[in-house]
Amino acid sequence: MIGYISRHSHRSFRHRLRRLERYWIMGTVVASFISSSSSTISTPISVTALTTASQPLKPKASKRLFLAVELSDDAKNLCLETITDKLLPLDKEQGTENEKSSVKWVLDPSLFHCTLQFLGSVKDYQISDLSDQLRKQVQSITPFTLQLGGLGCFPNRKSTKNASVVWLGLEGDTQELTDLSSVVMDTTEPLGFRRERRPFSAHITLGRVKRRIGGAGGRRKRGRGQEPQNSSSFPTALQDQIEKMMTIDHNEATETKSTCSFQVNHVSLMESKLSKGGPEYITLERFDLCKS
Repeated sequence: MIGYISRHSHRSFRHRLRRLERYWIMGTVVASFISSSSSTISTPISVTALTTASQPLKPKASKRLFLAVELSDDAKNLCLETITDKLLPLDKEQGTENEKSSVKWVLDPSLFHCTLQFLGSVKDYQISDLSDQLRKQVQSITPFTLQLGGLGCFPNRKSTKNASVVWLGLEGDTQELTDLSSVVMDTTEPLGFRRERRPFSAHITLGRVKRRIGGAGGRRKRGRGQEPQNSSSFPTALQDQIEKMMTIDHNEATETKSTCSFQVNHVSLMESKLSKGGPEYITLERFDLCKS
């Protein structure tokens, strides 16, 4: 028994000795490293510098951008008159206590435009290269003329069924407008912007549907995957007016004697700022089409 304790104590002593040797070696290495490092540092590291270095990097600034064709002032005013004179007076849920509009109409003329491509969130450092490329490429298109067309809805162009957007179409040199949209997306895609999968549809958004209306003037509950009977996106009077204006051109629908046409001379890079009071569109740059 005594011999066992003696051997055990001897092994424990050797184990502690080896541990001390390791600590001594590690201490020697650390001391030599500190000595060599201190000789190469000309100035001490301040607490402020260490605190600043430990702070997380701020996200790079970005803007919500889209590319568009801007309308003339006359065309913008006619878009507004189409809403205020022909559509808005018929937009209310009859038979309800609160006769609220079923559509969030665009009532600020400065917001009317024809979108060529929505770019989404774009970092500030990307804008310069984007602008340089667009400025070169859109010069392959010569200026052309457009005019306001008839009414339509999305997702069904010529039907109010399940409508989510009410828009005003464009007529005139629409092929040139389509070509321009293709040039824009051919330019932005190599820069990392997603190309629109759906075919280009030239339109000016007049309003977005807030809700669907049931047959009795209110929402109707329905089973999953089932459409309510006699349901519409609009009150009956407004629905009839929209469907009527879908079948005729803008000049006849608005009872105007002259067609409002405007020339497209440039593509606009626009910023969209969202707020509780509604969106604000700011033109950042304009890229001229071919002037020859």
